[in-house]
Order: sequence, then structure tokens, then C-alpha cells
Amino acid sequence: MSSSANVDMADIRVRDVILSEDELSVALMDGRTITVPLAWYTRLANGAPLQRANWQVSGGSYCIHWPDLDEDLDTEGLLTGRRAPIGSENLRSPCCRSYLARANASPTPAPTSNPPPIRFSNRPRDRISRRIRAASNAQ
Repeated sequence: MSSSANVDMADIRVRDVILSEDELSVALMDGRTITVPLAWYTRLANGAPLQRANWQVSGGSYCIHWPDLDEDLDTEGLLTGRRAPIGSENLRSPCCRSYLARANASPTPAPTSNPPPIRFSNRPRDRISRRIRAASNAQ
């Protein structure tokens, strides 16, 4: 089995979150633990210990949300080492909408069986097109 297949099959959902004064550690369902500097996330670094302790798993278990700090982190971003953008402490957090959308996605509906109507004219090019369409519909 290739290493890319192992990554695809890894369960990167959040199991637990541990915060210290200067680090954020996230335990994943597959047994790994991601530890990153808290300084990468200004809102968390500037938050009071009680605010940082109030976290929730969200986004189909792929995200962590701090409602008191309006901060959201996802496991994919933590695994790739994605830091909060400079100045992001003044922006609203996206609440991991993409993960929630993927977790709740329904299958794509089948296309309708009624094709759009075909318009015909008497121009020579259109008569040839008409014959081609008629031949393809007969098959």
C-alpha cells in the first residue's frame, strides 16, 4: 500500500484538545497527536484560559470551535502547518463550513430525462444536423 493511500484512509477527526500556556495539542481518532505553537493563532494566544478551555468539536468532527473567541481550526490545516493569516484576529471565523458541507452532502441528483427541444430550420447546415441528431436518437 502506498503512503498516499495511508493518508487518504487516516481518520483525522478530532478526539481531544489540550491547551498549555504556549502550545495547542490535538489528538486525532487515528492515534496521532498534532502539537503546534499557540502563537500561530493570535485569538487563542490572546484569549483567557477559561475562554481557551471552552472549545467544541464541529464540522463533522474535523474542526475545533472556540465560541468565546470566535476561532475555528480544522485538522487538515493543522496537519499541513497552516497558520492564521496576519491580521486575522480582526476577521470573523468561517466555522469550518466546508467540512460541515462535506459531512452533510447529499448525492448529486440524476439529470432529468427530458432533453431541451430541438429547433429546426430549412438551411442546408441545419438539415444535415437534423439527420445526425435523428440517427443518434434512433440508436
